[in-house]
Amino acid sequence: LYTPRYGEMIRYTNYLFTDMPLAPTQPISFGGYEFCKTCKRCAERCPSESISLDGERSWDTPSGGNRPGFKGWFMNWQSCIDFGSPGACGNCQATCPFNHPSDGL
Repeated sequence: LYTPRYGEMIRYTNYLFTDMPLAPTQPISFGGYEFCKTCKRCAERCPSESISLDGERSWDTPSGGNRPGFKGWFMNWQSCIDFGSPGACGNCQATCPFNHPSDGL
């Protein structure tokens, strides 16, 4: 999960509780997925090699940390956690250009 404004820095938000009446909306396309297919900075800088280098997203859920019904890149959460991350490392977030919008893409 990432947004044009905040990049992937919102990925630790697991839950959002509200009593506001919110109408469901379709995701917006801002070119992020197309960019990620070729960038791969997060995967290249991952010391535990937990992030897939595949260019295409998949519906597969090869590990327990990947959500069924979501088309995305494979992330081996268990090897990330075993390495002491995601909280201890942060290379993936630090290298993502979407997390540094003032630097430009």
